[in-house]
Amino acid sequence: MNVKVLIVGAGVAGVAAASRLLEKGISDIVILEAEDRIGGRVHSTSFGGCTIDMGGQWVHGEKDNAVFEMASPLNLLADFALKLELSEFFDSSGDRVDSELISKGLSLIHHINEESAEEMKVFPGSVGDYYTKMFAKIFKEENMQGTQHMVAKSVLEWCMKYQASLDGSDSCFNASGHGHVEYWTCEGNQLLCWKQGGYNTVIDLLTRKLPDPQRELPVTSKVLLNKEVSSISWDHLTDKNSGRVVTECADGSLYVSEHVIITTSLGVLKERVHAMFHPALPHFKITAIKGLGIGVVDKIFLKFPHRWWPKEGLSLNFLWTEKDTHSFNSKSSSKQYGGGKSWLQDVYGFHSIDSSSTVLLGWVIGRSARIMERLPETEVLDGCMELLHRFCGKAYNIPKAEQVTRSIWGTNPHFLGCYSYRSVDSDVLGVSASQLASPVVNSQGKEVLLFAGEATSDHHYSTVHGAIETGFREADRLASLYSSTQSCDVVIVGAGVAGLAAARTLLHSGIHNCVLLEVHKWSTYSSAQCCPGGRILSIPLDDEGSWIEMGAQWVHGEGNAVWELAHQRELLSDIISAEGEGLYLREDGFAIPLGVVQEVSGEVARILEECENFALELGSQKDHPCSIGQHLNTRFRDYLDHCDYDEEGRQQRLELLDWHS
Repeated sequence: MNVKVLIVGAGVAGVAAASRLLEKGISDIVILEAEDRIGGRVHSTSFGGCTIDMGGQWVHGEKDNAVFEMASPLNLLADFALKLELSEFFDSSGDRVDSELISKGLSLIHHINEESAEEMKVFPGSVGDYYTKMFAKIFKEENMQGTQHMVAKSVLEWCMKYQASLDGSDSCFNASGHGHVEYWTCEGNQLLCWKQGGYNTVIDLLTRKLPDPQRELPVTSKVLLNKEVSSISWDHLTDKNSGRVVTECADGSLYVSEHVIITTSLGVLKERVHAMFHPALPHFKITAIKGLGIGVVDKIFLKFPHRWWPKEGLSLNFLWTEKDTHSFNSKSSSKQYGGGKSWLQDVYGFHSIDSSSTVLLGWVIGRSARIMERLPETEVLDGCMELLHRFCGKAYNIPKAEQVTRSIWGTNPHFLGCYSYRSVDSDVLGVSASQLASPVVNSQGKEVLLFAGEATSDHHYSTVHGAIETGFREADRLASLYSSTQSCDVVIVGAGVAGLAAARTLLHSGIHNCVLLEVHKWSTYSSAQCCPGGRILSIPLDDEGSWIEMGAQWVHGEGNAVWELAHQRELLSDIISAEGEGLYLREDGFAIPLGVVQEVSGEVARILEECENFALELGSQKDHPCSIGQHLNTRFRDYLDHCDYDEEGRQQRLELLDWHS
């Protein structure tokens, strides 16, 4: 099957890309989806007579949030009923923990988070390392002892599990402290939920089914379900497929396209990057896939015969004591307990949901989530009931849950994780989302592989709105490519200083219908964005205004065109370059005497002045040197032959000549 644009994945990034392409008039598209449904990690389903979200659940913030901007005008969102003041904490012996002690522990976490933003920018370790360091400091400053110290320590452990679930990391010790601050929070309510229908409503918004079904974009008709991609051949194809991409599915079907937008999860890319792409992806892309992190955060839903907790919006949170942690681990690994119950320690709590008064939602993270996913549902239900009775059984009369369901993001081969984060490896390898997002260009210079999905978002990774933004971004990239044909009076090839000067002169002369074409992209320095300037490239070093010049560096003299422009605007520095000054060190570390340096510099300048005279008198000279280098070398050696230097002195001067050359 031949198609202009193939999209791999019908999650929100893929649906967003398809919708935007259709809006731009590009309709020759096909979407391949490995699952039997649309939505990806957005999955609203029925359970216990209500709608639940197995994946994305909340709209995080309002300002600059693509989801909020679509949903809010239609009054589709509501404030989530869960309230911090209704949170109850129980320890592993079944006792309700004193609220004042909990408030003290949570206030410490809040203090750390408030103080962390600037410090984390330069912190070399993980988020877990930072929390541990700050808590130890506060313990010492406030001289915490006894019960207060134990509770605060338990709260820290709980907060680390909670923070890991927010980050999408298996553990806070996997998440980069420095990378943690790369995430940008959208201002506004962080826990907005859908009034009805769950997060799948966003699919209807993207396709314009809402608010008017008559204006729905034909996105769903472009989707082919149960199409697991097995290979993508993107370069060095022969004959009629040259310059195109051939995508093969596990069922043997083939799709030939001009471009492929890949929206699969980072987990799938990590697992299959070497087997899926032919030829292999560029090294920078493989390194980005390796370095960015993705973890597992799973949900467990329990349906009870009636509501046994006292209030809607209540959360029940579990604090393990150090003693009970060791005891439970020991027992859970013994045969009498059937083995494998240690995963329950990473179920850090349950809370009510807005769509049902008889359903509780529990959260489990990391390795424990992967263990849970492989267990029978009956065993998951029994484990959760054991946990609830252990922590809350003294306070509440808890009936046995009637139903259980859970997410399986970690072991599902079409996801292999929930959402991305900046890992410690991200820092070590120096990778970023922009590298993952950068298109792959084939040997003919054509952008054939484009990457979207939340992991490719610089600052809104791990979110639905981030995924949508990236789908729009890649669709706009292609739409721009196909809408680039235009009529103009003058085409300037090259946006270096000569091209810019030509364009400036044309504009000043009233010729405005001109275009500059620039082919080079400084991907290493500017995230693959086109950078005008040609062989002028200034690279910022820090936030203090420091920079380096990768190309041209000096304004050579006064009165030239550059000097005139810069001088008028007072852009020139009074600092004079010190190049050529300072010490001249030989291979053995010996510094050549200043007098020798000045002598050679003067003689070289005199010889070069002779070269200038050759140029001025070229028409009247019959004999002139083949090159400046030849003349300089010959005349300098003649100079040395007329001087009475020993071998060491002569060698020093020849080495200086080599430097000048």
